[in-house]
Amino acid sequence: MRSVRPRLHVMAAMLCGIALFATGCTTYYAVTDPAGNKTYYTTHLHKIHGKGYRFVDARTGAKIIIHESEIRKITEEEFKAAGGKD
Repeated sequence: MRSVRPRLHVMAAMLCGIALFATGCTTYYAVTDPAGNKTYYTTHLHKIHGKGYRFVDARTGAKIIIHESEIRKITEEEFKAAGGKD
């Protein structure tokens, strides 16, 4: 009869890997409109071929399409300090 211990170790390792993957996957962005000097915050950017980016502003929930922008990755702390909601 096979021992159950090796299976438990494998399952525990898999669960730890899944937990680490699920908690560390969000990327936070600050998107600045240089024309209007306005900064938006988001966790998802969608490139529109030849037209800029589409995203949802995390502070207001507004759907934004921006043609010219400065995009930078920020930390979760910066995102939350700016009023962003996941």
